[in-house]
Amino acid sequence: MNRRIFLTAAGLSAAGYWPASASAEEPYPSRPIRLVQPYGAGGPTDTASRIIAQRLSQVLGQSVVVEGRPGAGGTLAAEMVTRAPPDGYTLLYTSAGLASAAALYKNLRFDPRKDLTAVGRTISISSILLGTTTLPITDAAQLIAYLKAHPGKLSYGSGGIGNGSHLQIEALLNATGTSAVHVPYQGTAQAQLGLIRGDVHFTLDALGPALPMVKDRRLRALALCNDTRDPALPDLSTLAEQGLPSGNSDGWNGVFAPPGTPAPIVKRLNEALRIALADEMVKAALTRQAARITPSSPEELSALMASDIEKNARIIRTANIPLN
Repeated sequence: MNRRIFLTAAGLSAAGYWPASASAEEPYPSRPIRLVQPYGAGGPTDTASRIIAQRLSQVLGQSVVVEGRPGAGGTLAAEMVTRAPPDGYTLLYTSAGLASAAALYKNLRFDPRKDLTAVGRTISISSILLGTTTLPITDAAQLIAYLKAHPGKLSYGSGGIGNGSHLQIEALLNATGTSAVHVPYQGTAQAQLGLIRGDVHFTLDALGPALPMVKDRRLRALALCNDTRDPALPDLSTLAEQGLPSGNSDGWNGVFAPPGTPAPIVKRLNEALRIALADEMVKAALTRQAARITPSSPEELSALMASDIEKNARIIRTANIPLN
């Protein structure tokens, strides 16, 4: 090497502009981390992300700052993270709703299966079928019988066209050979209000947001839409227990990183997530949200995203739901 070039390189290294070797690189993480979540403030995903981020900050020794980027069914936040540097300092905290959006939007500019790096699942959330208190039905089996006896007479609310609540109800209607009029709302909270007002006859939502309304008897719990009962409502039977197809409609939350994030960073984040989720205060706070702690490996979350996208795409085709 030319002596002048060598001296220049040595000077740059000493001044801190040029790393003398790979071993001189700063350990991860060495600065705050952005955790982007794609839904409105105060919603179940936002709430869970903040509970977990607080403990994650302590585990990692750096601030984990939650940033809301709502819009387009959760795809705006996800697309932003796909374009972020793959250095572990911009992460996505999202829900199963991203798999619904990925199946629904035909012009989506990214594929969550290829353009996001899975870090790990955090929680699972039971889905609950809800009915109005004005109908003479007390469970899902009676709802289906009523639909068969009164075709076209009932309506259901959803969180919007292609929302998970829409797709899950359409799957149940198709599997039972029944039909109902779809009334889309701007979110499942609005669909719940429509049900309370009597504008629609049934809907489907995550258990956490529905629980207060069920306990106040403003809404009637008809069935859980997953494979097992939930500790938050242990007396409520599942669709399968009522002799109906369940489809296992568990919701979930998980953390993703930009594509190309190095494996050691993904491993560090997955380990930190597991530690945070094992914290007793975190578990208690998430349990109050009717969430179940279900950590996973990156590979398991990646497979879950892929299977949910395929499942939702089949429902969309069968129900002839137009792509956006």
